Amino acid sequence: MLRMEKVYVIRHKVLVERRSGRSVARELGVSRNTISKYLQTSEPVRKPGAAPRPRPVTDKIAPRIDEILSEWAGRVTPKQRITGSLIHRQLLKDNYQVGITVVRDYIREKRRRAAEVFIPLVHHPGEEGQFDFFDVDVEEDGVFRKAWKLVLRLPYSGRDFVRLYDSCDQLSFLDGHVRAAAHFNGLPQRIVLDYVPRHIIVLMCPV
Repeated sequence: MLRMEKVYVIRHKVLVERRSGRSVARELGVSRNTISKYLQTSEPVRKPGAAPRPRPVTDKIAPRIDEILSEWAGRVTPKQRITGSLIHRQLLKDNYQVGITVVRDYIREKRRRAAEVFIPLVHHPGEEGQFDFFDVDVEEDGVFRKAWKLVLRLPYSGRDFVRLYDSCDQLSFLDGHVRAAAHFNGLPQRIVLDYVPRHIIVLMCPV
């Protein structure tokens, strides 16, 4: 199954940049059938019965991470957040040999699955937007460099707002929302954050 950000990249390159499916498939290392499939639907769907790939390190630390989250849940206030860095340090103290990326990926997936319980399958006009901010490789004057891609999608209409930034910071995060509001002539009532880098502060303002 493709990660959500790669599906966004496929759709943007073909639908917005007007690239051919063949060139996008060659650049991303996927089949043309995959390109065609995700042009029809914007979200990757796991086929029933597909066996998950073995993840020995993740499977080993998952029970301990769940324990830590449960133990620490009562120690934080609504404004605080149990971060991957804090859990990683605790795992090292517990003599687990694991990289911080593995820890963050597991926590992100766990929170995504928990959020899915509250995300309705039927979307209504102006009700919800889906936000993502991730790194991509871009070609500029024949030279590849790293950039950050901000995507805000309206699942009801299937419309996307996409913008590239040179850095992943608070200013880019806020600028993207302002530009998206101008592009859509407003913002949805609720925005689901698929992924936000940990150094960006998200302020929740009451309606």
